[in-house]
Amino acid sequence: MKDFFEISKARNGSLSIKIGAGKNKREFELHLLDNDVKSSPIPKLTFTTKFTMNLETFSQILTDISTLSTYVSVQVSPDILILSGKGDSGRVVVTVKKADKCLVQEVQESQGTQVTKAVYNLEFPMKIVKAVSSFSDLVRFEYSTKMPLRLEFLSGGKQDSGPVQLYLAPRIMD
Repeated sequence: MKDFFEISKARNGSLSIKIGAGKNKREFELHLLDNDVKSSPIPKLTFTTKFTMNLETFSQILTDISTLSTYVSVQVSPDILILSGKGDSGRVVVTVKKADKCLVQEVQESQGTQVTKAVYNLEFPMKIVKAVSSFSDLVRFEYSTKMPLRLEFLSGGKQDSGPVQLYLAPRIMD
């Protein structure tokens, strides 16, 4: 008995793959992505806090926090940036001060000396940091208390590429 391999498009628009014959026959049906892509508008948000950080430092901070947590809490008060996370096993707190060299642009707050704090999932920032690390070396944070976060990855002179932006919804915690 001879094996065979067949690929076809099913009536419902999925991809049908048939492999083998007899007892070893396998069939796969893969749903295809809809190619009716629509452009989403860029959210119009007002951010009260922003700062720019070295991407390598940011990546290390995310890695450290991810050892014990699935989220990152960002808290900014005058001259101090605190990135933290906690889980069942413990807690991680990373404090970055105005004098530290990893802050390329100091923290800017449009609300005066008010403390801003928000919590975000770690999964997406970690994935995008890996993806952009070959052409970016700076990350700009823009956020407000309990509002979405805008991360903008800047080339910083590595290549002639435009910025990559990620908008991340805040995590609601009790």
